[in-house]
Amino acid sequence: MMGNISQETGIIADTCFSYHPRELHMLTITTNTLGKSEISLIKDATKTESEDQTALSSTDSQSVAVSEGVKVSLSTAGVSKSAAEGDPNRDIKDSNLPDNVKNTLIRIRELKQQIAEKTAELQAVMADNSLSPQAKQVKVGSLQTMIAGLTAGLMIANSALEKASNSGIMTDDQVKQAAVLSMKS
Repeated sequence: MMGNISQETGIIADTCFSYHPRELHMLTITTNTLGKSEISLIKDATKTESEDQTALSSTDSQSVAVSEGVKVSLSTAGVSKSAAEGDPNRDIKDSNLPDNVKNTLIRIRELKQQIAEKTAELQAVMADNSLSPQAKQVKVGSLQTMIAGLTAGLMIANSALEKASNSGIMTDDQVKQAAVLSMKS
């Protein structure tokens, strides 16, 4: 769970949980006490984002209604390729690696994706001139904290993968396969 906002106390606490087969790590990154004006800025920004999402979904549903008359038929090869593309972690799941290594590799991919998403959000906030300086500062600080937490989780997952690779449980080919899979996005 990341970035909980407590309305009563006005505290943002960013926490990153990382799963290891034998341990549950909790890493608290930072806690900031916010004033009422900062809380209202966050609420306003959240409200604006939800209104934008609602407007987008209504636009999406209109475009879907227009394209419902089109029928697409896929060949057997196309169906199998589509099914393979449906699960981005299929290559990890189909590998002959130990289950704990597979889980770690999947977590590494998830963390990389989340870091990329939060980085894109951060860049969008930095470029958004419609926000007040205070609102921008609050959002940027929150996103930077989230990115730091995700990065810490990624380092923990990479460390777990390295530990599994050096433990002697995996063959040399499995270690190479795990390294290649960990570099894919």
